[in-house]
Amino acid sequence: MNLSTCQVNYTSAFPQANLDVPVYMKVPQGWFINQCGRLQQHHNPKHNDTTHYLKLKNNLYGCKQATHNWFKLFIEGLCDLGFTQSSTDKCLFLCNDCIIVIYVDNFLFFSPSSGTIDAVKTSLSKIFKLKDEGNMLAFLGVQITKDSKQKTMSFAQPGFIVQIIKDVV
Repeated sequence: MNLSTCQVNYTSAFPQANLDVPVYMKVPQGWFINQCGRLQQHHNPKHNDTTHYLKLKNNLYGCKQATHNWFKLFIEGLCDLGFTQSSTDKCLFLCNDCIIVIYVDNFLFFSPSSGTIDAVKTSLSKIFKLKDEGNMLAFLGVQITKDSKQKTMSFAQPGFIVQIIKDVV
């Protein structure tokens, strides 16, 4: 596997997606709605405004539908760029010579050409806020080692192994 790789994280991914239904939340502790209808910090940090609620404009982390709405938005963005979603793994997207693997808001790009990856990232950055985390060295606790001469990739979880040893001992 002599592929170029890249890891991307989408900054504040969930708030980038719109809500599909109206969602309301309690006013946070220490805040209240003033007479002008604006959110204002209360002088008592323990104050609870029990008479008002806030209508969310966008997804927030913790909303039940936030992950679904984000994923739906991202699928639309990828499809607009010509990617197709795998029928066997809904987190795998393919387009010509580029593969994207998704886990929530973390993404891996694979392609024979780093130029292809750069072009896709540039196109996606016009739609979404993202952070390029460079070449893929680790992903979700998995250490990844590429050997270009052997055309191989190996995966290890040293942190997980250490945790298992601590739990057993």
